[in-house]
Amino acid sequence: MTLDETTRKYLQRSFWLAPTVAGILFGIRLHLTFEDGGEILAWVVPAAVFLGSFLLNAPIRDAVITQRRLVLNGSLCLLVLLGMGVLAVMTPWRDRTDDDPRIYLGKELRVGFPAGSLDGWNRGGSGNGFDGALADFIARKYGTTWKDKSTLGRDRLEMLENNEVDLVIATFTIRPDRAQRVDLAGPYFVDTTGVWMNAAKKVSPSQAKLCYATGTTATSAAGRFQRQYFKRKFAVIETRQKTVECIDEFRKNDNQTLYVATDWSLLRASDTNLKILDGNEYQARDVDPEGYILDPGPPPAGDKQ
Repeated sequence: MTLDETTRKYLQRSFWLAPTVAGILFGIRLHLTFEDGGEILAWVVPAAVFLGSFLLNAPIRDAVITQRRLVLNGSLCLLVLLGMGVLAVMTPWRDRTDDDPRIYLGKELRVGFPAGSLDGWNRGGSGNGFDGALADFIARKYGTTWKDKSTLGRDRLEMLENNEVDLVIATFTIRPDRAQRVDLAGPYFVDTTGVWMNAAKKVSPSQAKLCYATGTTATSAAGRFQRQYFKRKFAVIETRQKTVECIDEFRKNDNQTLYVATDWSLLRASDTNLKILDGNEYQARDVDPEGYILDPGPPPAGDKQ
């Protein structure tokens, strides 16, 4: 079969356009796969493919395109397309995306832990507890190491966005507004955020205080409690930078902090002997013989950690 000259020219042009388009797509694939060097490869690969295809096919210089030249160029074009297709699905990047943790977990991780000592979770912001055990697990799984960085609840999102830490391991409630700014894993632990009362204290409503840490989910719980019970159950609102500061005041019998807004697990781990009641008077799932909370049950608002 003999092709006319116009058809040959269109085919000739397609033989350098097709690899160029494939090269651009392959460059995008490289950019999404590799954090370091991806930007350079994303430009170099399509440029090199375009230049090579253009020179081999020489669509402008050839006034007459022979059928033999057409077959040769078509074969080269097919080989280039097949080669890039094979590379695109081969390891190590066939199952990796820009969100794959293996992209950056080869380096030492900067892990943000809550500032202060939260019994059971971490000690002095060092990650010596559940949070640290989770960081150790991640490091072992991906063959890396980590160093701790103290964080405040109000600063965690900004530290992640500003690349001051690689990840934060903390009691960090999953909320839609947070999920729009950072990637949230889990939930790997379900907790109840509420307002709790120290039943061992005898403080009048006119002097009772409510304490919560700013920048945490406790802010919402405290706000709801304030709208419903301010001047009825308590008269003073105090805020702290760290949850542990509120818990310490809540535990002291000579302190007028009668209510604390925080996660149940943090409060219970701080002192298993505390006599705690739900400030909102929600029905607990399990109580001791005296009626004090042992397990508050699922969070009424469905908050998850």
